[in-house]
Amino acid sequence: MSEFEKDLRDELRGANGGDYDPDREDTLRGMLLSTFRGRTWWMSLVAWIYILLFSGLAVFAAVRFFQVEGDRQMLLYATVFVTAVIVAAITKIWYWMLINRNAVQREVKRLEIRIAELAEKLSRE
Repeated sequence: MSEFEKDLRDELRGANGGDYDPDREDTLRGMLLSTFRGRTWWMSLVAWIYILLFSGLAVFAAVRFFQVEGDRQMLLYATVFVTAVIVAAITKIWYWMLINRNAVQREVKRLEIRIAELAEKLSRE
């Protein structure tokens, strides 16, 4: 095995915490928590704040919609509700894409480790 492959495997094993288990499946909780590690943790925090804020605004607008009597006020609260739900949904979709990006990166790292191990095995033969 070349020096590059050895360095690559050492680096990738270090990134995975040193305990590589190819059969281990990530849980949803683990994937959510992994978004708060690394350089982009603040983006996850902002996404969660937006999701909670706009979901709360949607609930507030829905409750107020049924409490008011004027047509203009009902239209206002219906518009606020729809807008808040759309913003919360878009933020959730973006956050899910962030989770999937991290999962794909982990899978690529696992494949790189397997390729390095295969190259080492072939070089021994």
